Amino acid sequence: MTLAQLEEWYVLGGKCSACVHKGFIDRWELARRVGRHAVIAALIPRLRCTACGNKGNNTWMTGRIKR
Repeated sequence: MTLAQLEEWYVLGGKCSACVHKGFIDRWELARRVGRHAVIAALIPRLRCTACGNKGNNTWMTGRIKR
């Protein structure tokens, strides 16, 4: 799935494998930086925890906002 294919009422976030910190990102800014057609799974190596700095084995998470 690409950033462009993600429905507008979904938010995108990351979960740290080391400290289990969760945080949401601005998906529109991410699309501007890497391109709307970037595959979300291919961006996993670029995830970095803002709490502990871990860059390994982090995962994406999605959530729905009220429409």
